[in-house]
Amino acid sequence: MKKVILIIFIAILLISSGCFFVFGRNRQVKKEIIKNDLAQGIVQSNKIVLPVQVQKDNIENKKINIKKDNNLNLKNIINEFKDQKVFIKNDIDNFVQISDKDIVRGEILDNQCVLNIVSRKSELSICDFVKNECSDLECKKFDCIEYKNNWFKVSYYGDFVGSGDKELIYKNENEIMIANLECGNKAKENYENDLFTKLIN
Repeated sequence: MKKVILIIFIAILLISSGCFFVFGRNRQVKKEIIKNDLAQGIVQSNKIVLPVQVQKDNIENKKINIKKDNNLNLKNIINEFKDQKVFIKNDIDNFVQISDKDIVRGEILDNQCVLNIVSRKSELSICDFVKNECSDLECKKFDCIEYKNNWFKVSYYGDFVGSGDKELIYKNENEIMIANLECGNKAKENYENDLFTKLIN
């Protein structure tokens, strides 16, 4: 009888210790699973956060690269072009001519382009100003399209000299600057022309 009780007691001890071992093992496995899940969560979080940070940096870099030309005027334009190999003629108030060749008023060489910039006072927005100009010219239609660095592409169309000519217009407070090109070769009078590009960049 004592032997039976002893065997039962030993069996209970073995089962109990087995249960503790299994439960302990399960608890350790659960801890490792939770730890792994947390680690994966952190890695996944980093994977999500990192591109957002890179994207933010790219946006900031783009902002830095945009030209700050909110105070652009004829004097600033002349100063910017002085650093380049060009000829500048500004002997008339509110009017500047810029070219890569010597400028003779009223004459354009076959292989020459002259950038003419005139400054005028106006309270109107650029496109309202253009609309009024079109009315004065009795043009049939006009283009007024926002282009780059606050410059607008403008053209007037109708039965008059200069119809379809390409212009760039910029407004700074109540000053409007109108830039157009005159080239010996009319095919060069376009927005990709080097003088237009240097003006707005």
